Amino acid sequence: MTGLQWFLSVAGQGLAFLPLTFALLKMWVRAEEDEYLALTLGFAWPVGMAVLGYLAWLGMLVHVSLFHPRVLWGITLLLGAAAWALWGRSVARALRDHLRVVVEMGGVALVLLGIWWVLRVAGNPEFIPLGEHIMNISFTQSVIRYPTLPPLNPFLAGFTLDFYYYFFALFIGLNAVMSGVSLPIAYFYLGIFWPVLIGLGIYAVLYTVGRARLTPYLGVFLYGLIGNWGIFLQLAAEAGLLSRTLLQQFGLIGTLRVTGTWHFPPVSNLWWVAPTRILPDKNPLPYAITEFPFFSFIIGDLHPHVMVIPWSLLALFVATKGELRGWRPLVGMAFLLGLIPLINSWSIIPILMVLGLRVLRDARPVRAAVRVGILLVLSVGLFLPYHLHLQNPILAYRVHVFNTSLLSWGMHWGPFLLPVLLGVAMTMKEGKRRWMGGILGGALVLGSLLRFEIGLPLVVWSAWVLWIFWRDREDVALLWVLVWSLMNVMVEVFYLEDFFGGRYNTVFKSYEEAWMLIALAAALLLERIPGWKRKLALIWASVGVVYVVAVFLMVAPHVSLAFQGVNDRWLPDHLYEEHKLHVSQSLADHGVERVIEAKTAYPIPSVMAGLIEVAQRDPVLLQWYVKRMNAVGERLTARDRFFQTRDVPTRGALIQDLGVDAILVGNEERWLYGYDLDVSLSRLAVPGLSSGNVIAYRPGDVRVCADETPALSFRGEGGHVGLRALRVVRGQNFADKPVLAVFEVWDHEGGDLAQMAVFIHFLDAQGHVIAQADHSLGLWDTRWQDPATGRIYSVQWVEIPPDIHPAAIRLGVWIPATKERFRTDSGSDNVIIPLDGC
Repeated sequence: MTGLQWFLSVAGQGLAFLPLTFALLKMWVRAEEDEYLALTLGFAWPVGMAVLGYLAWLGMLVHVSLFHPRVLWGITLLLGAAAWALWGRSVARALRDHLRVVVEMGGVALVLLGIWWVLRVAGNPEFIPLGEHIMNISFTQSVIRYPTLPPLNPFLAGFTLDFYYYFFALFIGLNAVMSGVSLPIAYFYLGIFWPVLIGLGIYAVLYTVGRARLTPYLGVFLYGLIGNWGIFLQLAAEAGLLSRTLLQQFGLIGTLRVTGTWHFPPVSNLWWVAPTRILPDKNPLPYAITEFPFFSFIIGDLHPHVMVIPWSLLALFVATKGELRGWRPLVGMAFLLGLIPLINSWSIIPILMVLGLRVLRDARPVRAAVRVGILLVLSVGLFLPYHLHLQNPILAYRVHVFNTSLLSWGMHWGPFLLPVLLGVAMTMKEGKRRWMGGILGGALVLGSLLRFEIGLPLVVWSAWVLWIFWRDREDVALLWVLVWSLMNVMVEVFYLEDFFGGRYNTVFKSYEEAWMLIALAAALLLERIPGWKRKLALIWASVGVVYVVAVFLMVAPHVSLAFQGVNDRWLPDHLYEEHKLHVSQSLADHGVERVIEAKTAYPIPSVMAGLIEVAQRDPVLLQWYVKRMNAVGERLTARDRFFQTRDVPTRGALIQDLGVDAILVGNEERWLYGYDLDVSLSRLAVPGLSSGNVIAYRPGDVRVCADETPALSFRGEGGHVGLRALRVVRGQNFADKPVLAVFEVWDHEGGDLAQMAVFIHFLDAQGHVIAQADHSLGLWDTRWQDPATGRIYSVQWVEIPPDIHPAAIRLGVWIPATKERFRTDSGSDNVIIPLDGC
């Protein structure tokens, strides 16, 4: 039922914003009514989310959270009602008159939904090792829980998300809150829905600019349902057909299984990742990512470069076809243009290139340049606080000539090369085609000699396409091919240096953006290729489906999972630490923000629950903070100092400095910092929540009522144990209610601990029992054993009314099954210990 609830929520959001989207598109571009309808159906949801996201962001600016279902749905219904009142008749007429468009796009949506439901749900066991899911979910939790700008960093308390995009998390959060579905499940559904949404956008754009009936379908196929040709390298490598030099060049040695025979799908570990790592580069990995949409979608990673696509596609279309005359279309486009770099800055580059080329070809270029200048100023002004807060993680902007090999480049762009070459060639006379073919061949040879192997041919190709485009200024396909070419040229001579080094991210993000351009252009260019040449080009492009087929065959054994639905546990089990996750969620429900724990990697449970980790050790995340490494290092050192020291004032000062609201202690913390860690914390914090062996302690005003080292022995026929230390404290739990906590240290001399139990009675001044903290001595829940010393540690607590103040505790050991009470050396079956100040 959660799936139905989620999809109905998305449908309702899209329906509410249909008229506004219809009106915006009529303001931006000239088209036929059926084309407006297709575009409206393709982009209504992104437009609606952009409006709601902007309002939520403005709320964060003034520390007001709009992330409440009633608030968001109230705004949506209010805006939707106003939009339907203003433009509803036009939309209703278009829906009535062009039902075929609705049926066709509905069919596309259902087919894509079926494909991606199977791939994501059934393929999850295969694909889950990859993806920044925890980072995405934790950023979203931070945006939902803390209405501040920039949002608080969930991994490093005291820092903010001013070093990385966070707008993508706004949209994930809006979707989860409005659907009423838990964030992890809503996130997973969104990963299924995203390629469907993008497919509808691709269809709508090509329905508008294309001529052939099949062009929109072909565009959907070329963009999201093919892979690059890197799989052929993987197959050849497994068959032992590649030299060791080539294996090293393509980074295949680490995961490759050379069997000497052909296997389909490949059998190497994570073989489906290898095609996205086929471009060697001088960085520590050492490759640049050659990711493509189908790969991005199968791993379901809603990272900024994936989340931005619907808006960048809409902006690309408006930049290409929009009129942008008058203040209203200009402001609307400025809003869209300003939003995109906040989600993923790389996506703005091809859009700016399109706008720049339109300025150059305009009949009045000066006026057009002024208009674009105003557009850019407005786009920054509408989101100015974001830019003022941003701490640029880029270390340097580098200009350098690279020698990307034709083989690597061709393997990635292979499916599009023949359709694009033939399509562009069809715009020229036959004599000029031969002449240009000779020049390109010469550029390939010369580029190889000059160690500019693909760069020089790309420069020549770009100049050729620009020349053709200049003669036919309305040729959308040529414009997109030209921008794709320029994007490829850019990464051959320029890169942004970040903590990864080299062109790692520059190639990755540029190629991801360029794939959309070339897929759209190829679908359009196939319209103009005649006869058998068109069939050949289609077959050539369809070779990219080999990767898709291999993925489907890999997923086939898990297909039954597609009928079982989705639950919270779709991430790998080892990430959850169920007890810590349960405690973290309870802490979040109590309004806790900052926690400290001894996690050695991503603190999965706490950040998934929306808590902010004081510091964690993940080396990759820390590299984002290269300009602040000293401060982050101090934070990590402070955490180690907190757990390692036993000095109470030092710990107290660190709690104040770090702003710690809760201390999480589980088996990992005890293993790292000593099994007596809980006892050592008892003067500073009291236990308030637990699950299994994980205890959440609340720092605050703690009163020590008893601190004894009695060395008492309790003996019976059923065993022998010794009480070596006892501390009783009083404080407040996370619900602000008084608790009495008992910390015990026991020696086990004999008998079955699981059969033994401790009774602890809190007594008033008259000796009456006013509270109890009885517990087993079995090693489960909040009891554990130091494997080196054999000592048993126990933490128990009980909530009491504020006006209750016990005067003593009565303690003893017994075996519930036999009713036998153990006796001390003095012959008593209990001891009474006075309490002071409880």
